[in-house]
Amino acid sequence: MIEIRSPLAASVVAVLVEVGRNVRAGGVVAIVESMKMEHEIRAETGGTVSRVRAAAGETVGEGYVLVVLEATAAHGLAGDSAPAPTAKSSDVRPDLVELRERERRLVDASRPEAVAKRHALGLRTARENIADLCDAGSFIEYGAFAIAAQRSRRSLDDLVRNTPADGMVTGIGSIDGAIYGVDLSRTVVMAYDATVLAGTQGMRNHQKTDRLLAIAAEQRLPVVLFAEGGGGRPGDVDMPIVAGLHVTTFASFARLSGLVPLVGIAAGRCFAGNAALLGCCDVIVATKGSSIGMGGPAMVEGGGLGRFRPEEIGPSSVQSRSGVIDVLVEDEREAVLAARRYLGLVRGGRTQGWCAGEPSLLRELLPESRLRVYDMRAIVAAIEMAHQGQLAVDLLLLQEVLRPARIDDPLWMLKFLTEREWEVMRCIMDGLGTEQIAGQLSVKRSTARTHVQNLLTKLGVHSRLQAAALMATHASAETWPVHMR
Repeated sequence: MIEIRSPLAASVVAVLVEVGRNVRAGGVVAIVESMKMEHEIRAETGGTVSRVRAAAGETVGEGYVLVVLEATAAHGLAGDSAPAPTAKSSDVRPDLVELRERERRLVDASRPEAVAKRHALGLRTARENIADLCDAGSFIEYGAFAIAAQRSRRSLDDLVRNTPADGMVTGIGSIDGAIYGVDLSRTVVMAYDATVLAGTQGMRNHQKTDRLLAIAAEQRLPVVLFAEGGGGRPGDVDMPIVAGLHVTTFASFARLSGLVPLVGIAAGRCFAGNAALLGCCDVIVATKGSSIGMGGPAMVEGGGLGRFRPEEIGPSSVQSRSGVIDVLVEDEREAVLAARRYLGLVRGGRTQGWCAGEPSLLRELLPESRLRVYDMRAIVAAIEMAHQGQLAVDLLLLQEVLRPARIDDPLWMLKFLTEREWEVMRCIMDGLGTEQIAGQLSVKRSTARTHVQNLLTKLGVHSRLQAAALMATHASAETWPVHMR
């Protein structure tokens, strides 16, 4: 007699054998559940089922006998038993089929109509731009299977088909890795997909962005942002919020300024939240057909300023003259080339093909007199010549000069606080609640809550307790404004 026992206290999910059935060694006889995890119970030796002592739905203790086997001549010992059947190599599990289908729907080839419309406008898709920017095969995508947060009003199949990656492709890839090596070439790349919900910012692509920005900050990786899109998306109804003050994307992106190189690329229409991120970049590259504005046509009209076509709001002819656009190019191909050149300048460390040149050119470009005007473009051109090995300059020194310095001061953001935010900070340090803060500032409770949230966002913390701990740990009396000490 062979007793097959439960190895732990559990609920019986299913008993897969019956009296009289032959069981091979290693065969599954029952499935039990414990702590929301299912466990397969297998026969260590073969035999014939003589008794079944458990049924689905029952709760059993550790060591409880589930099934009893009788050894037979054919199935008595493990060594004598036939091996458990194995799946054929041609068999494909249903979940793997589903995975492959989800992967197939992500690529441009599965959406020919959307791609054709894009190409008809003379523009490329988000994935085409990323493929052009990154070294072949180096891009590792994050959050590819995300979909729009609209399950309460649309079917899952509809969202999978029509909102791939929630309208934003994010990941890490290498740019010019053959020149700069593995470490210096790694870059965070994020591209809003204008063919999916007009490249708008949704709940889940905000989460994807936040994840990549955190990696960029932690690992000191440059960021390239393809910013085309229409800003915030009102259709994401799967989240119980109104104003969206919980979104940390904008503060997280701005906090990278001075920490890592930020490159923004605009082609087509770039409005509202997309334009806000673009404006935080160190250098903005835009095509001649781009439009950049903090408000799109709907917002402009809603504000009572009249009706305008998208092309009339912030066209490149205006934004390049005003200085918003740093590098104006013909198309996205040239924009990608400009981004690669800029990243090459801030990386340094290039050794292949380097040769020393005459350094006297650099010596004469910057006048000794601080009052003397000089040509900034000539200096930039000379720095690029040095980068390309045409001038004798220590590349490690050049890299340190051009790469933004690391910010180690935990209180560096305090210099950006407004007078009102300092007042809110004092209230928090005094242990006041929202109602008390509202009374102290003579504002409504909702307004006080907004002031607190704005302060926490600037500080990069999530609670009042964290804000108070930050100040208590690192601040001194001199940290506060003079009139508040």
